[in-house]
Amino acid sequence: MNVRETAKAVIADIDDVLVFAAGKRGKLNTIGGEKKPGESEHEALLREMREEIGLESDELADVQEVSALEGETISAEGIRHLTFCTLFWARLPYSYNELYIPRGSEITAIVGLLRGESLLHPNVLDLAKQAVQTTMYLGL
Repeated sequence: MNVRETAKAVIADIDDVLVFAAGKRGKLNTIGGEKKPGESEHEALLREMREEIGLESDELADVQEVSALEGETISAEGIRHLTFCTLFWARLPYSYNELYIPRGSEITAIVGLLRGESLLHPNVLDLAKQAVQTTMYLGL
């Protein structure tokens, strides 16, 4: 089985909207992706955010490593991977509507979900981890 190392982020904007990306197949996922050789998890996340949604590291108000997850994923080509994912929490100091999709990105849309009170829930980071684990296990 192939092994993949990834870095993903659950990002909240100034209005407490969680930011997700839609790919070419229309499935929602957290922002992030595969780590390149020699990159740290944090460096991989910053590169992926820049590539996918045009977000530069100095635009983030806060980035924290939350958890490390492990699971089996299946690629679009049907290849099974053992995936190790480092999960981060990040906050934008502005609305997600100001993000843009850079030319050449594999992202087709930036989507905001879970408005308002959801971020006041005491288990918000657990909910975020569950969202990422779910997408990993479903191969999204």
